Amino acid sequence: MGFALEGSLGAYFGNIHTVPFENTLLTPDSRYLVHRSINGGICANLNYCTHGGYPLASEAGLLIKNGKPVKSLVCDMHHWVFAPDGKNLASLNCHSGHCKDLQRVSVAEWNGLFLGFNPNDLSKSSLCEFASSFNIDYQTFDLTNYLHIHTLPDDEVKYPLILFLINFRDLLHVGVIHPKTFAEVADCSKPEWEISDPNKEIAHCIQLVRRKNNLKPLNQCDENKHGWLSLLHFLDENLPADFEYPIDKDIFALWADVCGVNGLMLEIYCGGLFQVISHVYNKDPLNKLTGNANQVEFFIHKSIPDSMRERLSYLLQTAYWQSANEDSGFCERFYENHTRFSGQSIDKKFASTTHETGEEPYHNWVRKFMRRV
Repeated sequence: MGFALEGSLGAYFGNIHTVPFENTLLTPDSRYLVHRSINGGICANLNYCTHGGYPLASEAGLLIKNGKPVKSLVCDMHHWVFAPDGKNLASLNCHSGHCKDLQRVSVAEWNGLFLGFNPNDLSKSSLCEFASSFNIDYQTFDLTNYLHIHTLPDDEVKYPLILFLINFRDLLHVGVIHPKTFAEVADCSKPEWEISDPNKEIAHCIQLVRRKNNLKPLNQCDENKHGWLSLLHFLDENLPADFEYPIDKDIFALWADVCGVNGLMLEIYCGGLFQVISHVYNKDPLNKLTGNANQVEFFIHKSIPDSMRERLSYLLQTAYWQSANEDSGFCERFYENHTRFSGQSIDKKFASTTHETGEEPYHNWVRKFMRRV
């Protein structure tokens, strides 16, 4: 019995913190096994036995046995055995030449992220110019400069991925949809964009939002409603006056879509002190519109003093989910209205009636990317 070969173009396979040395990770969609060797080398294989296509692992996350990384993968159907890197170790009733290793897919590292491209494609991609129009070195965002805070369980996304991509990328959204979160801290008067060539295999779109010069006062009781404001006030009041931010302190956020990697959003906050990786993937192949899920990973820069990390970690996650819940509620209502009143196809519908600012280059960028979703 055969099995369908799945392409890896654009897959996100985790990062240097989620795949420690000598560990194997089953990705959230349960499609790929990612192994990182003792010397840091990365390989990704399809999670299917090469005999009958039976899954080798079922529970997403690091594969652990007796508290230690697994040393082998055994197929429950016919007990074929594979090494974590995919090499076939033992096969029952296998004729010579047919005992195949696991099907490997391309993977390369960029800034500590493991992406589904070969290294040559990655080196030629627009990611080498990531944030260059803002005079920021893309290596500033290397995850080796950050500590992992927390990875939240997958959150169900009850609307299409393309709606997620389109509507999180306009300045109107920042002020109108988030009057008590982003609008309190972000300067919405000067949108700054970097839009790469959407025809490349790996493209990106970044929106830069600067922080307001004068933040309004914060009452202690406001923390649970005004998380971003609380976070910035805490930084202003507790970091030393000569503290050097990884990037300009004036930058509140960089929101980046990495195209070719479906649903990968890189979010940099508070002058580069925090990174958030939001990975939206399809959890239900039979329901491509609403069968999606979002996994969110939080990181804090190593330069932040140890004494402040616990408090800042709490403030960051509180603030993030206040704005994320507003986003989700808006997108769900928006999608419900479209499906109720419009008979257009999903791509035309959202491209023509979104509440975006009307930036033509951005809309063209989104439309070209939609063909890959």
